[in-house]
Amino acid sequence: MHNVLRPAVEFFYKELKIKKLEKLDISFMYWWPLSEHGQTWYTKEKKTGKIEINGKLPEYSLVVTLAHEMVHLKQFSSGLLELDEEENWIWDNVNYGKTNTRTDKHYYNLPWEKEAWTLQSSLALKYYGKLIQTLNFKS
Repeated sequence: MHNVLRPAVEFFYKELKIKKLEKLDISFMYWWPLSEHGQTWYTKEKKTGKIEINGKLPEYSLVVTLAHEMVHLKQFSSGLLELDEEENWIWDNVNYGKTNTRTDKHYYNLPWEKEAWTLQSSLALKYYGKLIQTLNFKS
């Protein structure tokens, strides 16, 4: 894992009050085009999560993308967002069907994406603010 992301994961866990998972894997996809940023998977039965992030992104974009995907992790782990056996997206008990988030023109209007897009930058800025504050106290 990129060195900058380990403390960011811990920060976003606390900030978003994500329920503790049995396991969280974070993988970097260096073969993805730059238009692809990240995706999140969650297994409710095992309480495990997997986040994939484009490894070619610059550091700040990595942190923003991680924040976005951690919002999705919270949505999944809290039961607000689900992907059922038929791959239907369910948000707050409303079935959105087989929405393909990569090609759907309404992608940005999906409620789980709206929340993640709304929170990602403020979470990243808050993380960097905390990081700077920590560095200032050490010097």
